[in-house]
Amino acid sequence: MSSSTVALQHQYAKKDAPTIQRLLPLGFTFAVAKGRRRYACTAKLGAQARDAGQEELDLEQGRAPAAADQASRRRRTILTELAESFDARRWNGDRDELAVPVADEIWNGLTTDRQGCSGNKCGEFARCPFFAARQRVKDADLVIANHDLVLSSLKMEAGSVLPPLSQTIYVFDEAHSLAAKVVEHFSARHALRGASAWVDGAVEAVRDAVLALRLDERFLRDAVASGECVRQALGELFDHVHGTAAFEDKRARRFRDAALPDWVIDGGGRVLEGTAALQQTFSGLRQALLERAACEGSLATRVLGALGFFAVKLEHMADTWSLMLADDSQQDSPIARWVERHEDASGERDYRVCAAPISGSERLRKLLWNRASGAVLMSATLTSCGSFELFLQQSGLSRLRGVQLLQVDSPFD
Repeated sequence: MSSSTVALQHQYAKKDAPTIQRLLPLGFTFAVAKGRRRYACTAKLGAQARDAGQEELDLEQGRAPAAADQASRRRRTILTELAESFDARRWNGDRDELAVPVADEIWNGLTTDRQGCSGNKCGEFARCPFFAARQRVKDADLVIANHDLVLSSLKMEAGSVLPPLSQTIYVFDEAHSLAAKVVEHFSARHALRGASAWVDGAVEAVRDAVLALRLDERFLRDAVASGECVRQALGELFDHVHGTAAFEDKRARRFRDAALPDWVIDGGGRVLEGTAALQQTFSGLRQALLERAACEGSLATRVLGALGFFAVKLEHMADTWSLMLADDSQQDSPIARWVERHEDASGERDYRVCAAPISGSERLRKLLWNRASGAVLMSATLTSCGSFELFLQQSGLSRLRGVQLLQVDSPFD
């Protein structure tokens, strides 16, 4: 079952599912599925708690600046308490189960994504909150998720986050928001000058990994060559956009009729090619790191986390140019393409290249409806002027046979 809001997801788990369990004559189990970022990475938590403890000891022994501010001391206290609560099994690592909320600036440093996770190679795997939750989801008859997680899982390996589509009957509540969620989810953008800067950071992260763990230097050579290709193409794209002087009176300019000029096609193609090469280097480097994870411990975890940060950015850039350069003749509906004027944190002029499908119907049909065992969609606002036609078009259901419709009068005044 999927909802569009955390509040509804919480209601299903705390009220609705237990009520159905009591009323139905057959037994079933249920579990809540959440993204990896909702769970603490215990490898990171343990390392940061140990560092916090050492900082406190250094303060007490006069080996650290006495002017440590209150925020730093508070952070050390929170990290220590979280680690102690988890070790004592008073807390299960789920952010939503914390008695006292933790600020984003602290929590973000305690989580990881799939790129920064070493999985069963990690020394903390046996007590990892995320993998424990994933196992509960695999064992459950009813899985309570949200639209964002469902859409994210469509692009991943079957069964890696949620049960395989062919074995699942989906129930979407607040289904009226599903089509817009798809458009938002499959949109992509990145800044030209900003991307050039973090590509430098990505190459440096490869250098640090190779030197710290004594890995094959070909990873660094390949990263330097690919990074230079990407930076050069991004620089030329920036110069072309800036040279048009078309953004003095408007913050955004679209490509008329989605027709891209040759310099965009050429520059974007070289960015996509260089990004793919960098991604291949990162993939090989990740595999080499995983092979060393068991003996390198926390060092491998930290290096994987640093590489994972840039791996996600590379994925976003590849998605942007794949969508930007896609052939509209192969799509059910065209792709919107535009450039936005953008100022970075220092106030420097930059430009974002943006691409988005104007409809989520094709992706929903190909990725979900054609692969799922079945689906029920419900909401208080599925009809327009008494008709389902607009919703069926937006959701990609209008081209499927056997769709059954039911409109029920509201019980409310």
